[in-house]
Amino acid sequence: MAASGSALAWSVAFNHDFARVPCVRRSVGCRRVAPTSPRHRERESTSTRAQLGSLKPIEESGDEGPTQWRVRQVYGDGKELLDQLREVADLLAEGFNKSGSTSRDLLNGLVQKVRWSGGNFLCLVADNGEDGSALVGACDLTLLPAGGPKRSREALVADVPALLNLPPDGHFLYLTGMVVPSTFRRRGIGQALLRRSEAMARKIQPAPECVALHVDVANVAARRLYANAGYQYVGWSEGGSEDKGEDEKEDKEGLPWRLPFGLPKKPKTEVLMVKWTPGPGASGE
Repeated sequence: MAASGSALAWSVAFNHDFARVPCVRRSVGCRRVAPTSPRHRERESTSTRAQLGSLKPIEESGDEGPTQWRVRQVYGDGKELLDQLREVADLLAEGFNKSGSTSRDLLNGLVQKVRWSGGNFLCLVADNGEDGSALVGACDLTLLPAGGPKRSREALVADVPALLNLPPDGHFLYLTGMVVPSTFRRRGIGQALLRRSEAMARKIQPAPECVALHVDVANVAARRLYANAGYQYVGWSEGGSEDKGEDEKEDKEGLPWRLPFGLPKKPKTEVLMVKWTPGPGASGE
């Protein structure tokens, strides 16, 4: 599948309300990331470790279904955590190579998310199951409150609780982005990452009402992935750009142009999708 999500959303400093950034979500290919010198990386590591908090593991649920890919949570502290985040940043730089974000920018964004999330940041990576094998996919999610002083105020995310009619004391798990290198797409990696994300959503506390995400209307592969996984279209974001001349077209990939909250004259780029988590006592899917 194509990379979905915003490289800028991965790279900006996270202060519990997501920095206000333009949406740059595109389907892109893969490229080699130029390595930095060992001395530079060591200086960078020392500085970054001083800012870094820690991530704790969430109990494995064991109900993600059969898959040839191992999906694991990134957790730990200090150098152990930083090394894992650097691998993720390198993968993101490959997947979002048209955004202009460097691996270092993306690493800084991940570090800030860990630091400021209060333990509510979740990063998942996929590999082939062998120790030391290269990453073939990654995604990150953040548990956000629907109301209160710590709710998100970023333009793209701030409207999510209202669009979903979430209670002020509720929470939702927001999927910032997902990336799979072009050479590994259409092999079930995206599905495996989503299944593990949803399994984690049933374990974390406070329990989220749903998993929500924004996806580019033009990213047909990503939309199909989420729809096949049970995510439903909800409404258009306020921050997307106009899609010229497409308002009268029928979307042959199944995008419901008549959305519950009304259709603007010209469709905008970002569409909100949601999958509700099972309630207490539910067996899940």
